[in-house]
Amino acid sequence: MPAAYSEDLKKRIVACYYDDKNSMPQIAHRLKVSLGLVHKVLTLYGKYHMVVDPFSQRTGRLPILTGPDLRYIKALYEMRNTLYLDEVQARLYAARGT
Repeated sequence: MPAAYSEDLKKRIVACYYDDKNSMPQIAHRLKVSLGLVHKVLTLYGKYHMVVDPFSQRTGRLPILTGPDLRYIKALYEMRNTLYLDEVQARLYAARGT
């Protein structure tokens, strides 16, 4: 099933907000979309710097790492950002069994 709104339209929403400095109601009226869509697109852009949610439609194999695993890896790199992949894997397995 295709997306209800094109990625191009969503990029235009972002451009109107950040480049043209229009308010959300002005954008909704100008592009003839709902205020909710404008808010949703701008929220996604603020969070991911993308106009579509990269995590909404997963395809392929399910991820092995969970959210806590990813937070653990991030904390490892914040403490010591020169770790090699094999060191991260060993520490992750020792700490979380993954």
